[in-house]
Amino acid sequence: MGFEDEPLIYRCPVCQDGLGVNGRSLKCANNHSFDIAKEGYVNLLLANQKRSLQPGDNQTMVRHRRQFFDTGLYEPLSDKINEMVGEFANQFAPNKRLDMLDSGCGEGYFLHRLGAFLAGGERPHSLHGIDISKFAVKAAAKRDISVNWAVASSYDLPILPDSVDVVSNVMAPFDPAEFGRVLRGNGRVLLVTPGPEHLFSLRQHIYPNPEKHPLASKELMGFIYQDSQRVQFVRHLQNEQIQSLFVMTPYAWNAPKATREKIMVLPELSITVDFVLTLFQKE
Repeated sequence: MGFEDEPLIYRCPVCQDGLGVNGRSLKCANNHSFDIAKEGYVNLLLANQKRSLQPGDNQTMVRHRRQFFDTGLYEPLSDKINEMVGEFANQFAPNKRLDMLDSGCGEGYFLHRLGAFLAGGERPHSLHGIDISKFAVKAAAKRDISVNWAVASSYDLPILPDSVDVVSNVMAPFDPAEFGRVLRGNGRVLLVTPGPEHLFSLRQHIYPNPEKHPLASKELMGFIYQDSQRVQFVRHLQNEQIQSLFVMTPYAWNAPKATREKIMVLPELSITVDFVLTLFQKE
């Protein structure tokens, strides 16, 4: 797989024409060209789509996210994503390819494990991951060259209309209208959001009176609710794991210096991991 080996579903972020492979670049009929980096990803984020010089997760956050996920502590969540996507794909004709987009893919952990899961069967598939963080996408491409990775905005997806069967989103910003545009008629959106108990013990070290997360809504504009499943488990973390978890979350951005220092020296901490996976069908 990869950019060279399959029909592309990408569109040019400048003119919205389809992109095709031209040597080590993706190019449209209007000669807008985007180089494929040596790591195997392409940057389709235009300068006017950026709100900062380097938007999204920075290099430190990406490194800690990779370290934390590689411990396997979030495997139950990954397994449930694989299961729900697999159940939908099983509704297809045997030879139909599953085209999937992970919007806000981060450093690629979930899409990489989904690819390994799908590779264990006979279902043809094409996986695509986009994230606004160049550091995250670069790390994702280094992890798995079988996936098409692109730096892009989830609010202006560089994806052709009606070209994707499933869009997943794991705790990342998104625009439901964009999901509706790129999904095929029977397409699904799989949203992963925090459950009420998610990381509550960590948040108690950050906020004086933290509130629990509300349960995920069963409404999404342009979509019909299909199913919800909850994944909840407890993990006991040691100091290095606590550091990686904290730094990879948005909590590290806003916490006062004294709070950050306190958390970074915690010797151990039990956390509850609590996620809700909600599946929607395109109207």
